[in-house]
Amino acid sequence: MKKKSHSNEKLETITLKTLIVGVDIAKHNQWARFVDCRGIEHNKALKFENNRNGFNAILTRICEIYKVEDFNKVIVGMEPTGHYWKAFANFLLKQTKITVVLVNPYHTKKQRNWMITARQNQIKRTHLG
Repeated sequence: MKKKSHSNEKLETITLKTLIVGVDIAKHNQWARFVDCRGIEHNKALKFENNRNGFNAILTRICEIYKVEDFNKVIVGMEPTGHYWKAFANFLLKQTKITVVLVNPYHTKKQRNWMITARQNQIKRTHLG
């Protein structure tokens, strides 16, 4: 039997019942988006402060979506921007049923550039057709 790659093992942990929360970390205010593995949004984006009140606000929103949409797992991903991510990540690590992952900024930029290029190519093809 072949050994699975580490990347595949990570991907297999994400199912249709996984709520994925992407957080854009900043000094004062963070933005969070709530999607499933298909990229479908499950609530509007949330702006929250980088303090305990803000952390409680996003935790409340996560719990609401988790219950209403019947998710069984939550993954919160963020780029480790400066030191601003540390307090939020430590807050989340104390919660049950929430997995915290750090996303390499290089991969985020690479993905964003790929999406922009794909969109530009799609536009070009529609004008040529």
